[in-house]
Amino acid sequence: MTFGKASGGLCPSALWLAPMGWCLAFWQLNLAFYFGATGLVGAIWVIGTGIGAWLGARVPDWLALDFAMPIAFIALVAPALRTVPQVAAAFTAAMLALVLAPVPYGLGLIIAAIVALLLGAELERRMEAPA
Repeated sequence: MTFGKASGGLCPSALWLAPMGWCLAFWQLNLAFYFGATGLVGAIWVIGTGIGAWLGARVPDWLALDFAMPIAFIALVAPALRTVPQVAAAFTAAMLALVLAPVPYGLGLIIAAIVALLLGAELERRMEAPA
């Protein structure tokens, strides 16, 4: 199935690539752009995955990797903490989650999140209030 000028010249089929030089040039430009924009990232991703697999196979069995997820989460969240209320809320949530870990049904995490949310909101309100 091919489309021509009636469809606005959208170039949906390979049969129209030859007569529509602009479409072929546009397609090649997009292809070059995407390969150029993602080529280095893709190569680094593959190399990093290989290094991680190689190093991961050499971790001794006695060394627990339970810390990997929390560390990855901290690495993602920490750069976003920019104000005092945000830092206070994050620190409070982390400390309370550790202290309340023995609470049954995982309610310690929910309690820690609620308390940290309220603390952060209150600090934000007090910092924005006129003196």
